[in-house]
Amino acid sequence: MTPYLGGAADNGGAPLALQKRVIDIYRANERAVVKVFAAFDGKQPGGKTMLFIGTGFYISKEGHILTNTNITYGADRIWVERNGIAYAAELVGSDPLTNVSIIKVFALPADFQFLRLSDSPEVPPIGSFLVALTCELGQDPGPSLGLVSGWNTSYGERILPTIYLRSDIPSDGGEGGSPVFDINGSLVGMLIVSLPEVRSSFILPARAIQRIRDDILFSGKVTYAYFGFQTRQKSSLDSGPWVEVEGLVEGGPAALAGVKAGDRLLSMGDFAIMTDADLRVATFFQRPDEFVPVMIKRGDQEIELSVKPGAREAPPSAMPPVGVGTPEPPAAVVEPADEQSAAPSRGEGVSVAGASDSNATAADSAGEGGASESAQAVSESPADGSDKASAGSPVVPEDVPAS
Repeated sequence: MTPYLGGAADNGGAPLALQKRVIDIYRANERAVVKVFAAFDGKQPGGKTMLFIGTGFYISKEGHILTNTNITYGADRIWVERNGIAYAAELVGSDPLTNVSIIKVFALPADFQFLRLSDSPEVPPIGSFLVALTCELGQDPGPSLGLVSGWNTSYGERILPTIYLRSDIPSDGGEGGSPVFDINGSLVGMLIVSLPEVRSSFILPARAIQRIRDDILFSGKVTYAYFGFQTRQKSSLDSGPWVEVEGLVEGGPAALAGVKAGDRLLSMGDFAIMTDADLRVATFFQRPDEFVPVMIKRGDQEIELSVKPGAREAPPSAMPPVGVGTPEPPAAVVEPADEQSAAPSRGEGVSVAGASDSNATAADSAGEGGASESAQAVSESPADGSDKASAGSPVVPEDVPAS
């Protein structure tokens, strides 16, 4: 990919041209980005409400919004905010494995836009620029510039379900669920999880998000393909790496299609297979009950088999979302101020107290491996011990419909 850096006429050359691209990307897409709020009633001592804050973005003209599962998972009430106006939302479905959720607002803003997901298999090259539009600490959307620093299908000993982009764009409190663009302005993915120990974050590519989106909009849940074989990656100086079938589940999809122990997997659908990572990516994009051509090598013979995979649902726990540790969800207590407890109904948006106050604190929970979720936690007990939330703290609308 050759980045577009604007014309050469700008004084200052490439740096100013890059600056212009970031500004252009922000202005072209910021109306699609919203703050996402999820309230968990009575989850703290004294019956106080716990509030999670993150970022999301519209992906349809009907009001569907992509965000992170760790923000919305199990919430009693969900709403989004833009320009100081709150809009009640409901959870459409979640995928704990990839930390992707879709919510839908009951009423559409007058000036919103939505972003289109690409099904292109290409991902930005390592070293290329990325721009994320985030609602850091509950602020209004703003751009954050970074680089693609790697492509990952694992992190330490943790296995990821498909390729993730690793970026040096920070993912602090409230930034999980942010859309990420390449320097040409194309949507390339969504911020999924932060990696604070290496000052990085993981981004799920747009093609993978599209696969999750389709399942959720169709059935409200995500179902993965099950093949019923055990494999091992092997290698030699002459042949390089390959993936070999070591065992099969009796009566499983692969066994029924004729796969045998000792077969080398060469390809699955459009995906070439040379490594375990290749196989994980290939199986991630397959659909249950849809035949897929699988090319194997048995001895000196290459054979194409047609396999009809079974169904495997994602694990029920949303923590950790991508297998990078076991962080606790970011949490805080918010005591709603009675005089500010106006809430959006299903049919309209109303003004709410801003979530951009400097008293808002970033979620800093961390778990095994140091990975932490990118949802914002806000602490609301005032220093004077009063029962009223501070004026700048996000107020939990009490009459938002339960999810």
